[in-house]
Amino acid sequence: MQGDREPKAIESEEIVIGNLMNTGSLFIIHESKLTSKCFYSHKHQTIYASMERLFKAGSAIDTITIMEDLKKEGKFESI
Repeated sequence: MQGDREPKAIESEEIVIGNLMNTGSLFIIHESKLTSKCFYSHKHQTIYASMERLFKAGSAIDTITIMEDLKKEGKFESI
């Protein structure tokens, strides 16, 4: 049952999210292979969804723009 699944690689998710935040240009490569649902952590799903929005809008993908996007969406405090 997938609902009972334990997190297996939270550290790996953190590395992927961190690398994408630091090198937004790599998002183009990962965007075609990952979705927010690929992440176990709800926080990581939310951050990745922000990156997807920024990418589709043609915006930069970096820590500042992600923070601003999350604030605009009302999700920054929960992250």
